[in-house]
Amino acid sequence: PADFVLAAFGGAGPVHGGDLMRLLSVNSLIIPRYPGILCANGLLATDLKYDFMITKLQRSDNFNFKLMDEAFNELNNKANKRLALDNIVPQKRKIVRLADFRYSGQGTELSVSFPRGAVSQQTTLEAINNFHKLHKQLYTFSDPTAPVELVNLRVQAFGLLDHIAPPLIETAKEVEPISKKSRSAVIDQEIFEKVKVFDRAELCYGHIINGPAIIDQLDSTTLLLRNQELSVDQYGNLLIKECFND
Repeated sequence: PADFVLAAFGGAGPVHGGDLMRLLSVNSLIIPRYPGILCANGLLATDLKYDFMITKLQRSDNFNFKLMDEAFNELNNKANKRLALDNIVPQKRKIVRLADFRYSGQGTELSVSFPRGAVSQQTTLEAINNFHKLHKQLYTFSDPTAPVELVNLRVQAFGLLDHIAPPLIETAKEVEPISKKSRSAVIDQEIFEKVKVFDRAELCYGHIINGPAIIDQLDSTTLLLRNQELSVDQYGNLLIKECFND
């Protein structure tokens, strides 16, 4: 864990993030600008995605390539109709084909990519090779000589949207922000003490705060522990690091 940066989000994540980074021996913690609504922001910023599937159970010794091709065309038409309803122009659409394979006798399948173009023996063998490779990657073995069953054909339809760029925040005039109030709190599981409180909306790029401190905002509360340092980046994220004295 020490090689990674811990991310704290949700309403409660920033409250416990400082303790968790110490428990995991992580040296850095990042708290997004709006941690309480991070998932909602991600939903608004991501591409549209739809999944379409049809079951066509077949064995490798008796594949019906025409039937498979017709099934992919049917799924492709459904995908394009769905994206058209969302007003996604053809240039902003992306269609990905997948197939679910398993070794004969297995009860679960693996989804692998299926080449574009008309379904043929060559494209199907390429997809089956993808299955063998993935099976070995996941389970450490594969058997290219064993019969393979096709269970489902899939199409993933993406509507590519213009991604949201987070706005930059104002640059601080001084390194240390002004604390306008304090609060009685227990820090490091010790005793109640007066702790500086900051309004996150007033923090600017370049501000640095040394713990203990509390940062208030509408959707969450950040707790900065003793011997922790908080800095604010240009997008308003809070970056927290340990700064124990040697």
